[in-house]
This record gives sequence, structure tokens and C-alpha cells, in this order.
Amino acid sequence: MNDLLVGLETVLASELDELRRLVPILQAEERAIRAADVGTVLAITERKASFGRRLAALEARRRTLANAVALQLDIPPESLTLSCLETLVPASRSRIAPLRQAFLEVLDQLLVSTSRNAFLMEQSLGSLHLIAVLAPGATYDAPSR
Repeated sequence: MNDLLVGLETVLASELDELRRLVPILQAEERAIRAADVGTVLAITERKASFGRRLAALEARRRTLANAVALQLDIPPESLTLSCLETLVPASRSRIAPLRQAFLEVLDQLLVSTSRNAFLMEQSLGSLHLIAVLAPGATYDAPSR
């Protein structure tokens, strides 16, 4: 059981590191959206996709380890949370509690940044739509020669 817990803690720490590295990228995305810097927004979108792939791989490892831990604890895998783990394995509390708190903090930062960026993008798209409506017949074709 101890090896499973250490493995789970290691994967959780790796996930946390990835999420922490995503925060400044979302902040840069906000600046790019505000500056209407389409090239930078597209580049950041590529970087976010890369984060998504790495997080998906870590999450698959976490799920496998969590299922094994749940089996050892004789509880349904979907019931295994960090709080539950602290309660059922008191010896892990000193390592799990800081991880749980750090996840709460970084996820809150990510939620705020993601929501803000989505709002800014919606506003930008709304402005583009308004321009299109107010300029009927306008085309964006290259002029003929």
C-alpha cells in the first residue's frame, strides 16, 4: 500500500506542477486577447493543447493508482478523494493535506483566469459580429488588379 501511496502522491505533485505552469500562460493569454494579438493567442492555444496532453497522461496514471489504492482500502474508486485518503490513511495526512490545499489554490487561479479569458474572447467576437452587421456589403477580398 505504501508504494501505491507514494506513486499516487508523486503523480499528484506532477499534475500540480503542470497546473502551476499553466497559470502564467493563461495570464499571457489574457494580455494577448486584450491587445488583440491574434498570433500570440494562437501560439498560446498550441501551448495549452500541449499542457492538456501532458495532463491527460498524468491523469490516466493517477486514475490507475487511485483505483489500486481504493481497492486496497476496500472502497469504490469514485469515493477516493484526497480528504478521504487523509481520513482513511492518517499516516499520509502530513503529505496529502498540503497537496490538497495547493490543488484548491491553483484550481481557483485557473478558474478565474479561464473565465476571464473566455469573457474577453466572447466580447471580442461580439465586437466583430457588430462590425460585420454595421458594415453590410463589405468584403475582405484582395483588391482586383
